[in-house]
Amino acid sequence: MLKTLALCIYRPMALLERIPTLYFQAGLLGAVFGVLFLSVTAFDQFPISYLNYSDKFNHMAAFFTLSMLTKGALPKAKITTRWGLLCGYGILIELIQSVLPRRSATSLDFVADVLGILLFELLLKLYKITKEYTQKHNL
Repeated sequence: MLKTLALCIYRPMALLERIPTLYFQAGLLGAVFGVLFLSVTAFDQFPISYLNYSDKFNHMAAFFTLSMLTKGALPKAKITTRWGLLCGYGILIELIQSVLPRRSATSLDFVADVLGILLFELLLKLYKITKEYTQKHNL
């Protein structure tokens, strides 16, 4: 059971290590502008209305993705640097939304952002543990 769990986590995450840093940097740049666009666009102006069914889930998913792209784009950056950049970006988005009509800034949005970052960091830690396990047991 542990072997199967280790392989289910290790193999997909190991594929990410093979993607060149430049691709992550390009993806991160696109995601930063994409998230910024979505955060300043009023929902009634946005053509796909089903995206607002769970705002907090969208925040978590966006910041999970931004965390993954940041790790790939800045592979040597310390965890505190990544957290600082991503939390700063989350705060910036909330500040921008606080001055926009038909948008609102809430602390729960920021909490959802942090949970998305935390979820990625936990998965990354689990990956490192399973990587050691699979290498130690020649899987």
